[in-house]
Amino acid sequence: MGRDDRRLVLGREGVPTQPILAHEPLLFTALKALCRSRLRGGYRLFAVAERFSLLRGFIRYFVDAEHPIYVPVGMRWDRTDILNYERELVRAITEKASAMPSGVTLVDCGADFGLISVLLLSQLPAITDVVAFEPNDEAHAALALTLSNQLCRARALCAAVGSYVGFGELCTPDYDQDGHARYLAPAERDGIPVTTIDSVLAHRPEHCIIKLDIEGGELDALIGARQCVAAARMVVIAIEAHPKVAARTGRDPIEVLRYLADTRTFEFMVAEDPARRLDVSRPFFEQVEPDRIYNIVCTSVGCGPNG
Repeated sequence: MGRDDRRLVLGREGVPTQPILAHEPLLFTALKALCRSRLRGGYRLFAVAERFSLLRGFIRYFVDAEHPIYVPVGMRWDRTDILNYERELVRAITEKASAMPSGVTLVDCGADFGLISVLLLSQLPAITDVVAFEPNDEAHAALALTLSNQLCRARALCAAVGSYVGFGELCTPDYDQDGHARYLAPAERDGIPVTTIDSVLAHRPEHCIIKLDIEGGELDALIGARQCVAAARMVVIAIEAHPKVAARTGRDPIEVLRYLADTRTFEFMVAEDPARRLDVSRPFFEQVEPDRIYNIVCTSVGCGPNG
Protein backbone atom coordinates (compact mmCIF):
# COMPACT_ATOMS: atom_id res chain seq x y z
CA MET A 1 0.00 0.00 0.00
CA GLY A 2 1.44 3.36 -1.01
CA ARG A 3 2.19 5.68 1.87
CA ASP A 4 1.43 8.96 0.11
CA ASP A 5 -2.00 8.23 -1.36
CA ARG A 6 -5.43 9.08 -0.05
CA ARG A 7 -7.06 5.64 -0.03
CA LEU A 8 -9.99 3.77 1.45
CA VAL A 9 -9.98 1.13 4.14
CA LEU A 10 -11.91 -1.89 2.90
CA GLY A 11 -14.48 -3.49 5.13
CA ARG A 12 -14.99 -7.21 5.59
CA GLU A 13 -17.09 -7.43 2.41
CA GLY A 14 -14.57 -5.45 0.36
CA VAL A 15 -16.69 -2.28 0.50
CA PRO A 16 -14.84 1.04 0.96
CA THR A 17 -15.51 2.40 4.45
CA GLN A 18 -13.16 5.06 5.79
CA PRO A 19 -10.73 7.40 4.02
CA ILE A 20 -7.03 7.35 4.86
CA LEU A 21 -5.54 10.83 5.19
CA ALA A 22 -1.84 11.45 4.59
CA HIS A 23 -2.07 14.65 6.62
CA GLU A 24 -4.32 16.20 9.25
CA PRO A 25 -7.32 18.01 7.76
CA LEU A 26 -7.08 21.76 8.34
CA LEU A 27 -10.29 21.66 10.37
CA PHE A 28 -8.84 18.96 12.62
CA THR A 29 -5.64 20.96 13.19
CA ALA A 30 -7.60 24.11 14.03
CA LEU A 31 -9.93 22.33 16.46
CA LYS A 32 -7.01 20.52 18.11
CA ALA A 33 -5.25 23.87 18.64
CA LEU A 34 -8.45 25.29 20.10
CA CYS A 35 -8.68 22.40 22.58
CA ARG A 36 -5.00 22.69 23.55
CA SER A 37 -5.42 26.42 24.21
CA ARG A 38 -8.18 25.51 26.70
CA LEU A 39 -10.59 27.92 25.01
CA ARG A 40 -14.22 27.00 25.48
CA GLY A 41 -16.07 25.21 22.71
CA GLY A 42 -13.25 23.17 21.16
CA TYR A 43 -14.53 19.74 22.17
CA ARG A 44 -18.10 20.71 21.32
CA LEU A 45 -17.04 21.81 17.84
CA PHE A 46 -15.17 18.51 17.40
CA ALA A 47 -18.40 16.66 18.22
CA VAL A 48 -20.40 18.76 15.76
CA ALA A 49 -17.85 18.18 12.97
CA GLU A 50 -17.92 14.44 13.58
CA ARG A 51 -21.72 14.34 13.73
CA PHE A 52 -21.92 15.90 10.25
CA SER A 53 -19.12 13.62 8.93
CA LEU A 54 -16.78 16.56 8.38
CA LEU A 55 -14.08 14.60 10.16
CA ARG A 56 -13.82 10.89 9.50
CA GLY A 57 -11.32 8.23 8.55
CA PHE A 58 -7.73 7.56 9.66
CA ILE A 59 -4.84 10.01 9.84
CA ARG A 60 -1.38 8.65 9.04
CA TYR A 61 1.39 9.83 11.35
CA PHE A 62 4.98 8.65 11.71
CA VAL A 63 6.51 7.73 15.06
CA ASP A 64 9.84 7.86 13.21
CA ALA A 65 10.89 7.55 9.58
CA GLU A 66 10.19 3.80 9.41
CA HIS A 67 7.12 3.37 11.63
CA PRO A 68 3.76 4.79 10.50
CA ILE A 69 0.66 4.71 12.68
CA TYR A 70 -2.92 5.14 11.44
CA VAL A 71 -5.13 6.89 14.00
CA PRO A 72 -8.94 7.08 13.81
CA VAL A 73 -9.92 10.74 13.49
CA GLY A 74 -12.48 10.19 16.24
CA MET A 75 -9.61 9.68 18.71
CA ARG A 76 -8.81 13.38 18.27
CA TRP A 77 -5.10 12.59 18.71
CA ASP A 78 -2.20 14.29 16.97
CA ARG A 79 1.50 13.41 16.84
CA THR A 80 2.17 15.07 20.20
CA ASP A 81 -0.40 12.80 21.86
CA ILE A 82 1.11 9.78 20.12
CA LEU A 83 4.71 10.41 21.17
CA ASN A 84 3.71 11.08 24.79
CA TYR A 85 1.44 8.07 25.19
CA GLU A 86 2.38 5.75 28.10
CA ARG A 87 5.96 7.00 28.13
CA GLU A 88 6.80 5.30 31.44
CA LEU A 89 5.43 1.97 30.23
CA VAL A 90 7.29 2.08 26.90
CA ARG A 91 10.49 3.09 28.69
CA ALA A 92 10.17 0.25 31.22
CA ILE A 93 9.46 -2.44 28.62
CA THR A 94 12.29 -1.18 26.44
CA GLU A 95 14.69 -1.27 29.38
CA LYS A 96 13.75 -4.80 30.42
CA ALA A 97 13.63 -6.22 26.88
CA SER A 98 16.80 -4.54 25.60
CA ALA A 99 18.87 -7.64 26.47
CA MET A 100 16.82 -9.84 24.12
CA PRO A 101 18.52 -10.88 20.87
CA SER A 102 16.88 -10.52 17.47
CA GLY A 103 13.83 -12.70 16.98
CA VAL A 104 11.55 -11.24 19.65
CA THR A 105 7.80 -11.81 19.36
CA LEU A 106 5.55 -9.00 20.61
CA VAL A 107 2.05 -10.04 21.67
CA ASP A 108 -0.18 -6.97 22.04
CA CYS A 109 -3.52 -7.76 23.71
CA GLY A 110 -6.04 -4.96 23.65
CA ALA A 111 -3.94 -3.39 20.91
CA ASP A 112 -6.50 -0.72 19.90
CA PHE A 113 -5.06 0.95 16.78
CA GLY A 114 -1.56 -0.41 17.44
CA LEU A 115 0.20 2.49 19.15
CA ILE A 116 2.07 0.51 21.83
CA SER A 117 3.19 -1.98 19.18
CA VAL A 118 4.59 0.76 16.97
CA LEU A 119 6.24 2.65 19.84
CA LEU A 120 7.98 -0.57 20.91
CA LEU A 121 8.97 -1.39 17.33
CA SER A 122 10.61 2.02 17.08
CA GLN A 123 12.62 1.36 20.27
CA LEU A 124 13.38 -2.36 19.98
CA PRO A 125 14.72 -3.45 16.56
CA ALA A 126 15.01 -7.01 17.95
CA ILE A 127 11.23 -7.38 17.51
CA THR A 128 10.69 -9.36 14.32
CA ASP A 129 7.11 -10.59 14.84
CA VAL A 130 3.98 -8.87 16.14
CA VAL A 131 0.73 -10.62 16.99
CA ALA A 132 -1.93 -8.11 18.02
CA PHE A 133 -5.47 -8.71 19.28
CA GLU A 134 -8.28 -6.15 19.07
CA PRO A 135 -11.96 -7.18 19.12
CA ASN A 136 -13.41 -3.74 18.25
CA ASP A 137 -14.08 -3.55 14.50
CA GLU A 138 -13.15 0.11 13.93
CA ALA A 139 -9.99 -0.06 16.02
CA HIS A 140 -9.07 -3.36 14.33
CA ALA A 141 -9.34 -1.72 10.91
CA ALA A 142 -6.76 0.90 11.95
CA LEU A 143 -4.63 -1.78 13.65
CA ALA A 144 -4.58 -3.97 10.52
CA LEU A 145 -3.64 -0.98 8.39
CA THR A 146 -0.87 0.05 10.78
CA LEU A 147 0.65 -3.42 11.06
CA SER A 148 0.49 -4.04 7.31
CA ASN A 149 2.83 -1.05 6.87
CA GLN A 150 5.52 -2.20 9.32
CA LEU A 151 8.77 -3.80 8.20
CA CYS A 152 8.40 -6.87 10.43
CA ARG A 153 6.04 -9.83 10.21
CA ALA A 154 2.75 -8.81 11.81
CA ARG A 155 -0.77 -10.12 12.32
CA ALA A 156 -3.81 -8.15 13.47
CA LEU A 157 -6.48 -10.50 14.85
CA CYS A 158 -10.04 -9.29 15.35
CA ALA A 159 -10.49 -11.28 18.55
CA ALA A 160 -10.27 -11.04 22.32
CA VAL A 161 -7.88 -13.09 24.44
CA GLY A 162 -8.85 -15.17 27.45
CA SER A 163 -8.47 -18.57 29.05
CA TYR A 164 -10.70 -20.36 26.52
CA VAL A 165 -11.45 -20.60 22.81
CA GLY A 166 -15.02 -19.62 21.98
CA PHE A 167 -17.12 -16.47 22.02
CA GLY A 168 -17.70 -13.49 24.24
CA GLU A 169 -19.26 -10.04 24.38
CA LEU A 170 -17.87 -6.61 25.20
CA CYS A 171 -19.62 -4.97 28.16
CA THR A 172 -19.49 -1.31 29.22
CA PRO A 173 -18.83 -0.61 32.91
CA ASP A 174 -20.96 1.87 34.85
CA TYR A 175 -17.99 4.07 35.72
CA ASP A 176 -16.75 4.70 32.16
CA GLN A 177 -18.83 4.83 28.97
CA ASP A 178 -15.79 5.15 26.71
CA GLY A 179 -15.32 2.23 24.35
CA HIS A 180 -11.77 1.67 25.60
CA ALA A 181 -13.13 0.66 29.03
CA ARG A 182 -15.22 -2.24 27.72
CA TYR A 183 -14.43 -5.65 29.13
CA LEU A 184 -14.93 -9.23 27.98
CA ALA A 185 -17.73 -11.44 29.29
CA PRO A 186 -18.38 -15.02 28.07
CA ALA A 187 -21.13 -15.68 25.52
CA GLU A 188 -22.45 -19.03 24.31
CA ARG A 189 -22.45 -18.15 20.60
CA ASP A 190 -22.77 -15.35 18.05
CA GLY A 191 -20.43 -13.07 19.96
CA ILE A 192 -16.94 -11.85 19.26
CA PRO A 193 -14.25 -14.52 18.81
CA VAL A 194 -12.21 -15.34 21.92
CA THR A 195 -8.96 -17.27 21.78
CA THR A 196 -5.87 -17.99 23.85
CA ILE A 197 -2.30 -16.86 23.32
CA ASP A 198 -1.13 -20.49 23.48
CA SER A 199 -3.55 -21.41 20.68
CA VAL A 200 -2.33 -18.64 18.40
CA LEU A 201 1.36 -19.07 19.20
CA ALA A 202 1.56 -22.78 18.51
CA HIS A 203 5.28 -22.25 17.78
CA ARG A 204 6.52 -21.04 21.17
CA PRO A 205 8.74 -17.95 20.84
CA GLU A 206 12.07 -18.07 22.66
CA HIS A 207 11.94 -14.36 23.48
CA CYS A 208 8.58 -12.76 24.02
CA ILE A 209 6.97 -9.49 25.12
CA ILE A 210 3.31 -9.66 26.16
CA LYS A 211 1.35 -6.45 26.73
CA LEU A 212 -2.04 -6.85 28.40
CA ASP A 213 -4.48 -3.94 28.50
CA ILE A 214 -7.76 -5.83 28.65
CA GLU A 215 -9.75 -4.28 31.49
CA GLY A 216 -9.52 -6.97 34.15
CA GLY A 217 -8.99 -9.99 31.90
CA GLU A 218 -5.24 -10.17 32.49
CA LEU A 219 -5.26 -13.27 34.69
CA ASP A 220 -7.48 -15.17 32.25
CA ALA A 221 -5.22 -14.18 29.36
CA LEU A 222 -2.16 -15.43 31.22
CA ILE A 223 -3.88 -18.71 32.08
CA GLY A 224 -4.35 -19.05 28.33
CA ALA A 225 -0.66 -18.21 27.79
CA ARG A 226 0.86 -20.46 30.45
CA GLN A 227 2.72 -22.72 28.00
CA CYS A 228 4.12 -19.77 26.08
CA VAL A 229 5.27 -18.02 29.27
CA ALA A 230 6.84 -21.17 30.70
CA ALA A 231 8.64 -22.18 27.49
CA ALA A 232 10.32 -18.88 26.62
CA ARG A 233 13.98 -18.30 27.40
CA MET A 234 12.97 -14.78 28.47
CA VAL A 235 9.61 -13.08 28.68
CA VAL A 236 8.56 -9.55 29.61
CA ILE A 237 4.89 -9.06 30.51
CA ALA A 238 3.14 -5.73 31.07
CA ILE A 239 -0.24 -5.51 32.80
CA GLU A 240 -2.42 -2.59 33.76
CA ALA A 241 -3.51 -2.12 37.39
CA HIS A 242 -6.70 -0.03 37.51
CA PRO A 243 -8.44 0.56 40.87
CA LYS A 244 -11.95 0.76 39.37
CA VAL A 245 -11.39 -2.40 37.34
CA ALA A 246 -10.15 -4.18 40.47
CA ALA A 247 -13.27 -3.06 42.35
CA ARG A 248 -15.54 -4.26 39.51
CA THR A 249 -13.89 -7.67 39.19
CA GLY A 250 -13.11 -8.20 42.87
CA ARG A 251 -9.64 -9.27 41.73
CA ASP A 252 -6.57 -7.43 42.97
CA PRO A 253 -3.73 -7.09 40.41
CA ILE A 254 -1.42 -8.82 42.86
CA GLU A 255 -3.25 -12.08 42.03
CA VAL A 256 -1.82 -11.82 38.51
CA LEU A 257 1.69 -11.43 39.91
CA ARG A 258 1.20 -14.44 42.20
CA TYR A 259 0.06 -16.53 39.24
CA LEU A 260 3.15 -15.57 37.27
CA ALA A 261 5.39 -16.32 40.24
CA ASP A 262 3.90 -19.82 40.35
CA THR A 263 4.76 -20.29 36.67
CA ARG A 264 8.43 -19.27 36.91
CA THR A 265 10.61 -16.70 38.68
CA PHE A 266 9.80 -13.05 37.91
CA GLU A 267 10.88 -9.58 38.95
CA PHE A 268 8.12 -6.99 39.20
CA MET A 269 8.44 -3.27 38.56
CA VAL A 270 5.86 -0.46 38.64
CA ALA A 271 6.58 1.53 35.48
CA GLU A 272 5.45 4.81 37.04
CA ASP A 273 7.45 4.20 40.25
CA PRO A 274 10.48 2.02 39.36
CA ALA A 275 12.06 2.24 42.83
CA ARG A 276 9.04 0.76 44.57
CA ARG A 277 9.38 -2.83 45.77
CA LEU A 278 6.24 -4.93 45.56
CA ASP A 279 5.25 -7.51 48.15
CA VAL A 280 3.16 -10.23 46.49
CA SER A 281 1.71 -11.18 49.87
CA ARG A 282 -0.07 -7.82 50.17
CA PRO A 283 -2.87 -6.28 48.02
CA PHE A 284 -1.42 -4.08 45.30
CA PHE A 285 -3.46 -0.99 46.09
CA GLU A 286 -2.34 -1.07 49.71
CA GLN A 287 1.23 -0.56 48.49
CA VAL A 288 0.66 2.40 46.17
CA GLU A 289 -1.53 5.48 45.94
CA PRO A 290 -4.92 3.76 45.61
CA ASP A 291 -6.59 6.18 43.17
CA ARG A 292 -4.07 5.98 40.32
CA ILE A 293 -3.74 3.69 37.31
CA TYR A 294 -0.41 1.86 37.07
CA ASN A 295 1.46 -0.41 34.69
CA ILE A 296 3.38 -3.36 36.14
CA VAL A 297 6.25 -4.80 34.09
CA CYS A 298 7.08 -8.42 34.93
CA THR A 299 10.45 -9.77 33.77
CA SER A 300 11.42 -13.44 33.92
CA VAL A 301 14.57 -14.28 35.84
CA GLY A 302 16.82 -17.02 34.54
CA CYS A 303 16.29 -19.13 31.43
CA GLY A 304 13.22 -21.17 30.65
CA PRO A 305 13.46 -24.85 29.67
CA ASN A 306 14.88 -23.94 26.28
CA GLY A 307 17.88 -22.25 27.84
